[in-house]
Amino acid sequence: MGPYLKPEKETTELERFRALSADYFKKTEGLPMVEIKAGLLELILTQGEIIIDENDTFPYHIAGSGDFFDYRVARVNKIRNEKLKDKLEEFAAGQSALLYTGDVDFSHTVPDWERLLSVGFPGIIAALEGRLNKGGLSVEQSRYLSCTLRVYRAVTVYLDRLAEKCETHGGFDRAAKAYRALKERTPKTLFEVFALMIVFYFLQEKLDTELLRSMGSLDELLLPYYNNDLANGVSQAELDADIAAFMLQLRGFGFINNIPFCLCRTDFSGHTYCNEMSYRLLRIYSKLNVQDPKIQIRCGRDIPDDLMAIAMEAIRGGNNSIVFMNDAAVLPSLEALGFDRADCEAYTPVGCYEPSARGELACTCAGRISLPKAVELTLSNGVDTLNGFRFEENAHSIDTWDGFYASLMARMAKAADCVRRIMAVYENAYEDINPSMILSPTYLSAVESATDLYAGSAKYNSTSVNVFGLASAVDALEAIRHAVYEEKLCTAEELAEILASDWKGQEKLRLKCLKRYPKYGNGNEEADALAKKIVDDISPMINGVPNTRGGVFRLGMFSIDWYMMFGEKIGATADGRHSGEIISKNMCAAIGRDTNGVTGVIHSASAADGRKIPDGTVLDLVLDSTAAKGNDGIAAMTGIVRAYFELGGFAIQINVLDPELLRKAKAHPEEYSNLQVRLCGWNVYYTDLSEQEQDEFIAMAENAAG
Repeated sequence: MGPYLKPEKETTELERFRALSADYFKKTEGLPMVEIKAGLLELILTQGEIIIDENDTFPYHIAGSGDFFDYRVARVNKIRNEKLKDKLEEFAAGQSALLYTGDVDFSHTVPDWERLLSVGFPGIIAALEGRLNKGGLSVEQSRYLSCTLRVYRAVTVYLDRLAEKCETHGGFDRAAKAYRALKERTPKTLFEVFALMIVFYFLQEKLDTELLRSMGSLDELLLPYYNNDLANGVSQAELDADIAAFMLQLRGFGFINNIPFCLCRTDFSGHTYCNEMSYRLLRIYSKLNVQDPKIQIRCGRDIPDDLMAIAMEAIRGGNNSIVFMNDAAVLPSLEALGFDRADCEAYTPVGCYEPSARGELACTCAGRISLPKAVELTLSNGVDTLNGFRFEENAHSIDTWDGFYASLMARMAKAADCVRRIMAVYENAYEDINPSMILSPTYLSAVESATDLYAGSAKYNSTSVNVFGLASAVDALEAIRHAVYEEKLCTAEELAEILASDWKGQEKLRLKCLKRYPKYGNGNEEADALAKKIVDDISPMINGVPNTRGGVFRLGMFSIDWYMMFGEKIGATADGRHSGEIISKNMCAAIGRDTNGVTGVIHSASAADGRKIPDGTVLDLVLDSTAAKGNDGIAAMTGIVRAYFELGGFAIQINVLDPELLRKAKAHPEEYSNLQVRLCGWNVYYTDLSEQEQDEFIAMAENAAG
């Protein structure tokens, strides 16, 4: 089961449709992209072959619907290589060396679910028609509204076709009835809400190709329909079965990073709002024993212990696709960008743990900067030791520690400027690359302004830059500070030569740097103060700086799985790391460097001010399975989360691991196919990981076990 199914009949229907699409592209070449896309989506929705998967509760699939994503990728590459090449040339070395990167970002969005459910597809159409009839539009605005309206009218044809296919196929009468209802009105039942959400996910993810990365605050969204169904005599068992079917259908989309939804809400006073659906969704998820969807839980100081206990029990049992968000850090971080308090309180985490305020298009993965690479280039005076690229020489003399740190920050400021300029190039081309025709109309601001969401019609139009490898950078800087400037074991230039040779003949010095000097992850005051200072100094380089879409940039400090790829482009570093090895991820210590238990880890990870990281970050905490046993284990896990949040931590996710079990699973994968682990921001099956990744988890589990 998944989004790219084969036609159920061995016919030439898919070939015919693809030929039709190819002919369409030839005929429309040279037209504005909004017209090309509108026509193609209309073609897919009205003529594409609908396929029924017997495993689905809510059929949705159209054969060949994934082809537009390939077209969009090809278009990005064409525009990048032809129209934008000269504008991007000056950044080629920095991007190749993975000091920084910037790229198109259609990857983390959330529709206005509340509005979509309240007005339905007919309401979206009526709003588009009303704005067109109101007049006062430019040619471009009229074209955009007309094309978007054309797509949404095709959606109603698609709903009819879905209903007819369900009826003729047999066995999908409830789905058929729901689709016919959704064509004419808003959803009235829980089942109809789920049908709308599944269809909309398909429309935006696979046709709009602006990836949908949150199903919203489901406990709040679903509660009115749930209560209404109960009042109308629907049994609790039926409703639970529908909820489970909805979760399994989301899993069936096969998105590798999992599809999230959010539970609970918090206000600026610290009060957490939960309801019956918060508990029910969490319990049903736990019983399903699936890695996808994933759950984000927003926490205030008074989040109920019994809700936390359900989540911790699930995590301990291996159903740990759960992240806890600390709203005491999240809400002020969004408000500091100038967002209204009510919109901050109504934020939805998108993707893994990136908060998106109500009315915001956050673009949470647009730019990236590698802190350890910047440290490497500062020590080498701008020479990339792996590929010979030459960047700017240091802005200050590095004869002193203060000069070294000042040069590092100047290099980071330059990198941030480069990322901002790269994003300006791409964002000015967004409408030409991929106008938003399914997502945009869910935002009332986009309809009223008759402007594409990616052209700045959201209330808040943010561009995010992630700076990562904090622990690796802190450990390397501490080694440089002590070995070079305090103990004077070598000069900065001599250390640069040693690292360029990957520590050849310098094992004694490498071990001293690896084991002797302060390390992030242990609650060491010196290392933690440096981590805090780095974030304090980088934050104004990014947060609040205007972008080209009428919004601002915002800082994130998560790495997800980039830490492996970026590590390969970094030579040996002063913390004792060898050339090409992975760097630290998210807010975690470098593997094996945290030797002071959980207390040390949470103190280090909360040292940086989470209120200055509005794009989000997370601590990946690994606990030994013996520490999580029984009621005391549940209480201890909850206590750790609460303590971390009291210290100011932004978000936390937990793996409860047994190193011996992981070794057995590595040796006999066929016996452990359902073993899950939390990887950066999503869950995966352990046996699906590469050998390097499996060994990394074993090392973390061994470190946690002591």
